[in-house]
Amino acid sequence: MTKETISSSPSIKPLLYLNVHVALIAWGFLLSAARWRGIDPAPALQLLVFCAALAVYGLDRTGGFSPEDRRNAPDRCAWLTRHRALQTAVILLALLGLLLALTRVSTHTRLTATAYVLFAAAYARPLLPGKKRLQDFPRLKLPCIVLGWALLPALNPDLFSLPWTLYRVLWLIPNVLWSEWLDHPGDHQTDRPAPPLRASLLLLAATLLYGLHIQAGPDLPAPALYTLALLLIAPRRPLTFARCQDLLLLTVLLM
Repeated sequence: MTKETISSSPSIKPLLYLNVHVALIAWGFLLSAARWRGIDPAPALQLLVFCAALAVYGLDRTGGFSPEDRRNAPDRCAWLTRHRALQTAVILLALLGLLLALTRVSTHTRLTATAYVLFAAAYARPLLPGKKRLQDFPRLKLPCIVLGWALLPALNPDLFSLPWTLYRVLWLIPNVLWSEWLDHPGDHQTDRPAPPLRASLLLLAATLLYGLHIQAGPDLPAPALYTLALLLIAPRRPLTFARCQDLLLLTVLLM
């Protein structure tokens, strides 16, 4: 997901900079998969997904382990520096909620969540040889983000489905492409390349066609509206679209 979302309104900065919207997106993906399978996800699983996303993104953006953020998201870095105590409190509450949820889920979910935690730690923290993170490898960063989100339903085997995962992958790649495009100057220390408009449209067209094939009817308006926003906003104001797309994704997911 994008590291710098629209932040012109001071009233929503805490929600954005403390990653509440990211946690809601994770919850939305879980609910979407559950709707398709016709299953009501357990409250503990919903709490687990929300708190895990809140904690992982919070930890990724604290402690100085993401130096590229100073260039990609200077306003957010400055805000978090001024509100370090609040950020720490939110992370601790998220970890507390995560631990509480883990006591009320199945063994399968605990094991899968543990694998997620290890993966997230290697992605966000310099735990690899040479003090590297998974996100420091350009060819690994995109698939790590896409699969990390698309495989969320694997926390419950009753929710997991390969067709649904592929559908989600197709839809997530455009989001990640725009996030990477927005973050390119800080991540690669080079000028920003051309926006990934054509590739995004092709992937979203494939998403809609495949969604029709797997009968994802109730969910199809979400990628359709995302595509419409891409067509209306991105050609003239690509930076605006890139900065707003997480809020757009959250809106269409929770419709």
